[in-house]
Amino acid sequence: MTLRDDIIYSPEPEAVGPLATAFARMMFAHARFEGEVRLLQDAIVNERGFAEDPDNQLRDARKRPKKMAKLIKKKLGDIAETPDIVRWLKLAIEPCDRRNDLAHGEWMKFDQSTNTVTVRTGARRRADSMYRKFDEGAIARLAVAFNGIRTELSKLRRAVQKHHVRPFPESVET
Repeated sequence: MTLRDDIIYSPEPEAVGPLATAFARMMFAHARFEGEVRLLQDAIVNERGFAEDPDNQLRDARKRPKKMAKLIKKKLGDIAETPDIVRWLKLAIEPCDRRNDLAHGEWMKFDQSTNTVTVRTGARRRADSMYRKFDEGAIARLAVAFNGIRTELSKLRRAVQKHHVRPFPESVET
């Protein structure tokens, strides 16, 4: 095996410059998305801070759509927004998986010639490989996905709040 000069194994953050910046943007977008999910839960139960309780948190993106649908059914019954909420939460699973790969995986190889990092994910999902490659564009698209899903969930949250006789007032973070 020949070692190439443009490959860095176990890169330091300085070596991956633009990828590190894209990663930070994606993480901030993910945090805002997760915040919107919590606000949606609060709106469903009509109780500010409900989703902050560890017992109420929906951490697993794969189980989140079904659990959110059950919460809606329990608190509001059958409402028109449920299918759309479930659909957007299902669309968030793939970006959440890729975010987890980047955040929890080992950035094991950086190819300077392609500006691509190979991440050992540590978790194999179905037939996926444990190794995934990301370039700046792929990471940036995750941020765009989180921002888009957050926007749609925000619209749905406002619609859900109308189902309550006395919805709690909008907070500063909305």
